[in-house]
Amino acid sequence: MSDFYSEKRAKAISDYIFASEDPIPLMRLKRVQQRKLTHQMMHAIEMTKIDLSEKLQADLALPFIETSLNITLQREQIAQTMSNWLEKMFVMIDDAIKEAGKDPKIIYLTGGMGLSPLVQEAIKAHYPNVEINVADAFSSVVFGALLKAKRLYS
Repeated sequence: MSDFYSEKRAKAISDYIFASEDPIPLMRLKRVQQRKLTHQMMHAIEMTKIDLSEKLQADLALPFIETSLNITLQREQIAQTMSNWLEKMFVMIDDAIKEAGKDPKIIYLTGGMGLSPLVQEAIKAHYPNVEINVADAFSSVVFGALLKAKRLYS
């Protein structure tokens, strides 16, 4: 974040605005930088991701950047952006399966991403013979950290 808010980055954004044929998106970026709006923007994105877990389409409202700035997103658009992340997740699961030396009976999903229908569908497609179980997304993460701390410090 400190790099994004730096004078050097501000100058680069201004240079890009000057050289651009369509400066409006870059002017919005400059506004985010000048007004330090990244936390508000990340919160709006997170709320839209949660909305897309329940709906096929959701609006990303960004009135703090520009009064009428509203972007309609489709769940399928988000799916396209997740392919690299999903591939890395499959590598980790495959490594765990290889290390265990046998196929799992169940894959237990926890954390916010485990609630995503996109993640659930991808795992079901990649591991069609394995039961998928979705935990209480947030308290299970805390409980897991508690168990780990107990093992390390007891």
